[in-house]
Amino acid sequence: MTKTLSYCERQIALWNVRAYSDEPHKKNTVCPSDKRCKAVESALDTVGEDIKGEEERKKLRRALILNCTDRKNFPFYRLAIDFLSERDFYRRRDKFLSNVLSATQN
Repeated sequence: MTKTLSYCERQIALWNVRAYSDEPHKKNTVCPSDKRCKAVESALDTVGEDIKGEEERKKLRRALILNCTDRKNFPFYRLAIDFLSERDFYRRRDKFLSNVLSATQN
């Protein structure tokens, strides 16, 4: 079971994900905030390990980034995640944010 994040911790994790999504992610460039990029990328790698299909994992990762950057425009029902329930998606998002926060604090 993942630890429930406080409001401040959640905002810090969301801030890191938003900063990650605003930066260019090409193989030959280095992110200005390298620690944040690595934290979000490592958290993205652990998301959906139990899902068998690679396409579903990619879809989930993209949906998490979109939902974390702008949850009003990208709520669950707009993300077309038909292989997960809404509750499961938000549990996975909370775990993702917890992983981002723990990786940035190390």
